[in-house]
Amino acid sequence: MKTVALLARWIARLLGIYITIDMVSYIVGEGIPYISTNTIPVQIGYVTLVLALGGIIVGWFRELVGGLILVGSYVLFSIMMGGFLQRPAFPYMIGIGTLYLVAYFLTRKLSGQHQSRKEKRHHP
Repeated sequence: MKTVALLARWIARLLGIYITIDMVSYIVGEGIPYISTNTIPVQIGYVTLVLALGGIIVGWFRELVGGLILVGSYVLFSIMMGGFLQRPAFPYMIGIGTLYLVAYFLTRKLSGQHQSRKEKRHHP
């Protein structure tokens, strides 16, 4: 389980680095889009992308919070763009978010098991 948690954490981090570099290079190459000229759903879609990038960064330090931000931004993005998995243009949000959450919960479960073993040793 420790290995799975470690793999989930590092796969999420490496994918996050890739996506962040990809998004930043796109913005540098194409320029920042004029958000105000788009419809409200598209504007909210842009906001969810910014939230997702924030979730990727936050996930490095706080896996639970970063994972929840990423999953939440995917849900909001999907609602604004017409449905879940009908437009999987940005599945990295749900993928990286899920990996952060898996790493968090596995690490938490392992630390709980470790504490219960310590308690058993101290209480005869």
